[in-house]
Amino acid sequence: MRYKRTKVAAVIALAFVLTGAVGLGRGSVAFSQVGQAVSSTLDRLKELIMAIRTEEPPAPAPLPTADSDNGTDEQTPASSVRAIMCAARFFFVPQNQQAVWQSLKDQGIELVRASTAPETYYATLSQDEAERFEGALTVGPITSPRVMVGEGNEAMIATDVFALAWLPTISSDGRRIESSFSFHDGENGFEIPNVSTEDDGAVLVRVKGIIPTGEDILILLNVGYP
Repeated sequence: MRYKRTKVAAVIALAFVLTGAVGLGRGSVAFSQVGQAVSSTLDRLKELIMAIRTEEPPAPAPLPTADSDNGTDEQTPASSVRAIMCAARFFFVPQNQQAVWQSLKDQGIELVRASTAPETYYATLSQDEAERFEGALTVGPITSPRVMVGEGNEAMIATDVFALAWLPTISSDGRRIESSFSFHDGENGFEIPNVSTEDDGAVLVRVKGIIPTGEDILILLNVGYP
């Protein structure tokens, strides 16, 4: 069952910021723990979507108050933890504007398939590439939530159509941000692990087939240090 876009334009930004860090280690036990963490995140994303669809407050905590002027909401991590920002922009790309994907190919950027259910692709972009790509769009973002968390903490953004989790860490040399993204559309979920970007780089995600009107969902996630 697919849902109409009645609530999508009113994205609930930063439904939850989870304070537990997910440690990545070596060996079968560590990988098992990581697998359990991913599974738990996907279950939580599905719960958030269902709670929004039924208009029931998600447990265990109430939603933070969003800034009505710019649609953003931030959670500031403790000063002892390095902060990382994710500015997300969500677009609907109609079928008659699919030429936008050619602009990526013209830059030598290929989208990599992340999932078949839902059909999803992603690419990493530099800041300049992200700006050029967004400049090629003829549609504006439907919403632009923003979140700031501490390294190793997980943030979630949820709507009645999909939910997204972001877990950032910092590379050992401090030059790159390593992000793992989890996605759920209420029926299927998947993870895009260990996506490496430079400071102020971006991750582009294209999701097909979950909007009944045939539009693609495009998510542009800019990550960097505040």
